[in-house]
Amino acid sequence: MKTTMPLLYAVAILLLSAFSACQNQAPKEQAAAATTETTEPADPNQPKMSKNTQSIAVPTFDDLATRPSAVILDVRTPGEFDEGHIPNAINIDIKDPKFKAKAGELDKSQPVLVYCKSGRRSLAAAAILEQEGFQEIYNLKGGYDIWSRMHQ
Repeated sequence: MKTTMPLLYAVAILLLSAFSACQNQAPKEQAAAATTETTEPADPNQPKMSKNTQSIAVPTFDDLATRPSAVILDVRTPGEFDEGHIPNAINIDIKDPKFKAKAGELDKSQPVLVYCKSGRRSLAAAAILEQEGFQEIYNLKGGYDIWSRMHQ
């Protein structure tokens, strides 16, 4: 019994150290994940991607944003938008009861690059845009949080 206690303490310390190291790597892994592209959300609670919506990484978003026809749509609140936004973005708050009507006024034949703070609201907005007949929708993976970190 006396010899097993120190062994148990050593195992507990090793487990705690390993857990702490994994937590410290999470921001790096999150940023790395935001530089890859996917058609499925990483979070199972987020809406599924559709055939007209792609989740794209920051470099691809930046490339597409240079297209003269691209519409950059920020779906955060006006307060969030005022604190900082992607250049040339227009703001239509997804929480606004008139979001569908306002978004419906955009040109449905043009590509729409949609983003929010982290990617959750923009996926919901992308689903609404698709229902409204938009054909080319790009969701910024990781949202403005990742975009602003990569543009410091």
